[in-house]
Amino acid sequence: MEMGADSSCEIYCIIDALDECEPNSQQTILRQIYQSFARRGARYSFSPGPYILITSRPYPEIGENLSHFRCKDLGSYSAVKKDIKIMIDEKVHDLSKRKNYPKRVIEEVSQI
Repeated sequence: MEMGADSSCEIYCIIDALDECEPNSQQTILRQIYQSFARRGARYSFSPGPYILITSRPYPEIGENLSHFRCKDLGSYSAVKKDIKIMIDEKVHDLSKRKNYPKRVIEEVSQI
């Protein structure tokens, strides 16, 4: 895959729930990301990107494989935490209406 070597355009790569991949698939994806993008910055320092967004639980093996890239833990931003809490509360509320869950269950699930 040579897309990481193309400096004529901005590159965006989005991978959601990397931690949910089978271990062999996860390693293949991580290896391909490294081969396609890790050395791009050294060869094309004048070109921005690539922009890679990977969502995953913070597992050490994933972090180690992505250590060549600048990473940001979105969960560490208070605004993100607030947005996540709002989204969870809304989903729990919606689900509780549809399933008629008792208030105790709603409160417990919202606190997880």
